[in-house]
Amino acid sequence: MQFFLALAMERFAGFFRGKRVANQFREDEDSALAGDGKAICDCRWPAPCSGRSEEQAMGSVAIASDFDSTLYFRDREPCMRDEDISAIRQFREEGGIFGVCTGRPYYGVLEAAAEVISFDFHICTSGARIIGRQGESIADRRLSRRLVQELWELGRNLPFMVVQANDRLYSPRPVSKNFQVQVQSLDEIPGEAFYGVSFYADTPEAAADLAAYASRRWGGSISAYHNSICMDAVAGGVSKGGALMQVKSLLNVSAIAAIGDSYNDISMLEAADISFTFPDSPAEVQAAADHIVTSVADAVALLGKHGV
Repeated sequence: MQFFLALAMERFAGFFRGKRVANQFREDEDSALAGDGKAICDCRWPAPCSGRSEEQAMGSVAIASDFDSTLYFRDREPCMRDEDISAIRQFREEGGIFGVCTGRPYYGVLEAAAEVISFDFHICTSGARIIGRQGESIADRRLSRRLVQELWELGRNLPFMVVQANDRLYSPRPVSKNFQVQVQSLDEIPGEAFYGVSFYADTPEAAADLAAYASRRWGGSISAYHNSICMDAVAGGVSKGGALMQVKSLLNVSAIAAIGDSYNDISMLEAADISFTFPDSPAEVQAAADHIVTSVADAVALLGKHGV
């Protein structure tokens, strides 16, 4: 715990990044609410997300992990490393809180991980959704149907596009997962719970160019993030980092750590009290992290070495 206190003092004195991200999130949220963005927040955690009392949570440490290519590897069998799962379970048994912070929708996380492990919290759709352990909705930031329609039109000229709504993926192309639904028009998507639109590109450079174009065209109405193969558009002011700070406050934990591998994780890595990434992560991502590790299990072990 002394390690976290020292780190907090250092950042407060010079560049306390988490506070800056949290303040920017609140300012952007206020701005977005005046336009298309819609925020719905319970403003309280309905129940301790891991069965812990409020007093127990205050002394706990939380970890937020990116999902794809950090904790889940679709090209491997099994898709989740045994050593990572074992480390997470031990961390939780010792009082820690572990959740995911991902660009996936909630049901996309469940379908991939439910038979292996559950999570204490879920930050989904690049920060647009915060969901508790039992699937309870904590907060969300929505895009208007009008704005999603404009993004849909842009996607018609691109190789692949999906709309994140109702915690699922909707696509005009054939789908292969239970959490995915094929539709031919936006009118086929029920309700108004639109959280994001994702476009797939062939290269990291193409994804970055697409994010830059979307930011220029729609300005503050959206936030655009890219990783190695796709660009995600969510409501203006939404980020993984902003949602991470919300979770830290709602859980009332003493510190929160984060681990991720790509550009869309940078805000989360900067906001966390301590952060981790990998040797093969892009240079910008490594610069945003405090430590380079080889796996989630290594990150958990490093936290333990610091007495957390």
